[in-house]
Amino acid sequence: MIALVLLLALQAPPFATLAAQADAARAQGSAEAPALYQRALKVKPDWKDGWWALGTLHYGKNQFAESTAAFEKLVALDKVSAPAVAMLGLSQFNLKRYDAALENLAAAQKLNVMNESIGQASMYTLAKLWTKRGNFEGALGIL
Repeated sequence: MIALVLLLALQAPPFATLAAQADAARAQGSAEAPALYQRALKVKPDWKDGWWALGTLHYGKNQFAESTAAFEKLVALDKVSAPAVAMLGLSQFNLKRYDAALENLAAAQKLNVMNESIGQASMYTLAKLWTKRGNFEGALGIL
């Protein structure tokens, strides 16, 4: 049994190789990129850049359940990352999980997401959620 585990460990590419392959596949727009990121994340589940890349790949393909799962992992690792919290909220919004989206987008606002590239989209969506709840003053304050 120990010999089998050692053999499998020797055959599996190291994390650095998997990460480089995933990043290269993403840069080339390869459909294999998400699977490569998932392999690398199995080796190193605390790889924040990997969760970000996987989440944004899924989000860009309108795969919001998958992007939500990736951003949930990222936010669990880094609760004060405004872009990660915002992307989690945007993913949840697209799944019509409005309560969770409101919570995360409001948290992103408190983390000063407006200084990030995702700021305008997340604040616009937060304003839509406040409007949906009847908090028109809150929505106007954001807009």
